[in-house]
Amino acid sequence: MELVILAALSRAIGSAVILLINLATVPVLLLALLIDVISVVIGYYFWTYSIWKIGKWLKPSDFTYGDLLTPIGFAYAPQIFNFLTLIPLLGRPIERILAVWSLLAVIVAVSQGLDISTRQAAIISLIGWLLIQILIGFVQVVEQQLI
Repeated sequence: MELVILAALSRAIGSAVILLINLATVPVLLLALLIDVISVVIGYYFWTYSIWKIGKWLKPSDFTYGDLLTPIGFAYAPQIFNFLTLIPLLGRPIERILAVWSLLAVIVAVSQGLDISTRQAAIISLIGWLLIQILIGFVQVVEQQLI
């Protein structure tokens, strides 16, 4: 969970710099930072929950939701570099690279954690990942509208 918090703070730092450059007001800045941190943490729990539910359906066994929190939390490690998204013209590509890197790490974690094939783990992980990417895009649009 600590890595997820660090990833959320990294995302918030990158957003804060961009907002400060765009001369955002203090209330808007604080609201955007809160939204960034909360969206990363909620995304983590949602992704883990969706993987757990689909995994239970695919391979009924005795693993619990808590069993997935730690390995998926470690898979969030690449997101610690999310502050680099503040680099002009490279922010979006860096964000996509980090997202795919985390997806690949989650696939490995799910494959090992649930003892399933890599193909099954990829399908399970990709479903939640796509929803999270849509959520992140929505959050970014909302933040842009705040500015």
